[in-house]
Amino acid sequence: MAVGALTCFLRHGIDVPGEIAIVGFDDIALAHQAVVPLTTIRQPGYEIGRAAAGLLLEQLEHPTAPPPQLTPFGAELVVRQSTPTLA
Repeated sequence: MAVGALTCFLRHGIDVPGEIAIVGFDDIALAHQAVVPLTTIRQPGYEIGRAAAGLLLEQLEHPTAPPPQLTPFGAELVVRQSTPTLA
């Protein structure tokens, strides 16, 4: 969605990041390849998927066990050109 918003703003002559800042999520490959590289939030997708698969297998093996504790995962801000420089 952030790439689509970026494209729309640029087509309408709106300066990114001069007039509007855009931040995406998930740090998709296109984020750094966009005309104006997108600032984004990166999360550890592989680790999240691995943990989810482990929780699913645990629930399948022990269906009557109480729900497992969820593990929080961190996220990282990746600043690129779609946001003003932080001073």
